[in-house]
Amino acid sequence: MEFLKDYDVHFQYHPGKANVVADALSCGPYPALNRLLELPSDLYEEFHMMELNVITLRTQYMLYVIEARPALTEDIRIAQAMDPQLEQIREEILEGKAPEFVIHEDGTIRFHNQVYVPAVETLKKKILDEGHNTPHSVHSRRNKLYKYLKQTFWWSNMKQKVAEYVAKCLTSQRVKIEHQQPAGLLQLLDIPAWKWDSVSMDFVVRLPLTQKKNNAIWVIVDRFTKMTHFIAMRNTWTLDQLAQAYLEEIVKLHGVPSSIVSD
Repeated sequence: MEFLKDYDVHFQYHPGKANVVADALSCGPYPALNRLLELPSDLYEEFHMMELNVITLRTQYMLYVIEARPALTEDIRIAQAMDPQLEQIREEILEGKAPEFVIHEDGTIRFHNQVYVPAVETLKKKILDEGHNTPHSVHSRRNKLYKYLKQTFWWSNMKQKVAEYVAKCLTSQRVKIEHQQPAGLLQLLDIPAWKWDSVSMDFVVRLPLTQKKNNAIWVIVDRFTKMTHFIAMRNTWTLDQLAQAYLEEIVKLHGVPSSIVSD
């Protein structure tokens, strides 16, 4: 459908007296007209790439009727027929007990006029691929993709599924637009003149609990001598608790009296 919509076709009726010069379609015999309406092989390939089933029917007037059916709708209809939960919903629809569900003319069950997608991960991924990775979708963001898909499809926890899918798309991450000003040139830190004048700190968290109920490590590095302190801690400690643990570490390593350190 995306391929055919690029052609602007108009049909206009001309009465017999206005049609002075007959065109090729009016003069050609039926066999020639059949050849004109036959689809070329490359067009069949385009339909196949768009996952459209092309059904050609010959009528009594020796003309061809071309019908394009999306294969995705047929896959959803088959998956719905194999879902026991939807079988129960189908029975409730026939009994009039599920007003929010309807059986569409194509045989699919719809929830608020949206195609109900069963709990089949391959089918959901196929829908997300069609809405996000095709040349016509240009890798839209999660909110835009969700608004686009919810117009036609529905399944439980759909918004979270769309967000997880877009977050894993490498193309979307590479072309992500930055809304911040450029950081500018890097500025080197001043070289410290004496040990422990300048330190760097880092926290290693989400570790297994120890016997003292510690689950993190506080790493303190002296930028001048590269001396490092590793202090066991908990990820719920406050700033005062961190300061107290650091004082205890200095007393233990350097043998400085705690009264002097506190001062």
